[in-house]
Amino acid sequence: MDKTVYYKSTVVGAERYHDMHILLEKEFGFEFETHDSFINVNTEKSQIDIRTSEAHPINIDTLIGILQEQKAKGATHVELEYNVDNIGYDVTYLKMENPTEKEISLYKKREREHEKFKKKKNAILAKLGRDLAKLNLYED
Repeated sequence: MDKTVYYKSTVVGAERYHDMHILLEKEFGFEFETHDSFINVNTEKSQIDIRTSEAHPINIDTLIGILQEQKAKGATHVELEYNVDNIGYDVTYLKMENPTEKEISLYKKREREHEKFKKKKNAILAKLGRDLAKLNLYED
């Protein structure tokens, strides 16, 4: 009995939300031309300091709007990856669902074919290794 749970995911969309600190600064009126600093005055240790953190806040209404747009396009799940180099997130929107029996059968068939290929490749590599060893190329 197969004890595996299968699922199917389809990419509905992908976005790069970078420079999140700039969006936050603009939301609060910070302008590079006229301001020198953007500082969180909250002194609680549990608060994120966006100057030193690898996570940056995003406005909830903005995020809800983005997610609603993607949901309307068929997305059921979202995959978030923080991009430390660009201070933001790489986001993939997915439609995840149960596959049909036909899709599962096709997947299993491809996996069996892949395993056969790997065995054949490994046998060829092993024979090649034995043949090379017979040549004894490293004699003094």
